[in-house]
Amino acid sequence: MGKVIAINIQKGGCGKSTTVQAIASCLSKRKYKCLAIDLDPQGNLSFSSGVEGAEKTTYELLKGENSFNETVVHKNEYDIVPANILLSGADQEFTKTGREYILKDRIDEVKNQYDFIILDTPPSLGILSVNSLTASDFVIIPTEPSFYAMQGLGQLNDTIESVKKYCNKELKVLGLLLVKFNERTILNRQIKEMLESSAELMNTKVFNTYIRESIVVREAQALQKSLFEYAPQSNPCIDYNSFVDELLKEI
Repeated sequence: MGKVIAINIQKGGCGKSTTVQAIASCLSKRKYKCLAIDLDPQGNLSFSSGVEGAEKTTYELLKGENSFNETVVHKNEYDIVPANILLSGADQEFTKTGREYILKDRIDEVKNQYDFIILDTPPSLGILSVNSLTASDFVIIPTEPSFYAMQGLGQLNDTIESVKKYCNKELKVLGLLLVKFNERTILNRQIKEMLESSAELMNTKVFNTYIRESIVVREAQALQKSLFEYAPQSNPCIDYNSFVDELLKEI
């Protein structure tokens, strides 16, 4: 039975899509079968995976209009369910009782077909994020070393605790993952220490591995390639490899 991992933080620009793609790519190279699901209406993961503009997407899947087999796109490294801008209306459109469980019910149909299912979430704490947490076994919180990113951690923690209470008591926060990190700057090191304090309050930790900042991330996205295809020897690839080592030991 596959493990479901949500990559979740409500601030944009914190590397959610990059992290989802990197984890899926790295695990696939280790012979695990991976599915990435894009729940972000902006569709950054879909674009960087080369499947933007698909006719059958997460939106139709959640609406029950398509099956998983009709929606999944098979790529070289991993499978993906692409996003659709129509997801931006999810909070208004998905209003029926039990709406928190829509994604979980759909994932349960294919959970035994994958080793890992990685969820890319929108930069908000609406119904799509709640669905991702309800459907997941684990949460990873990527965050850049900035005060703006830190400010929302308390609200995210409240949402996670609420989901654990009412929808998914087995949900576990694996930790905070620092991305776009530059250990040479004093501010980055100070924020890392502050994040470690925040992690303690959330009963979790900051992962030992951090992802170094590099232009190759944006270059790979522009070329619609994963980091592991575009720059396998780059610092971010080395870091994500180390992070996946740490992740596999955790779970």
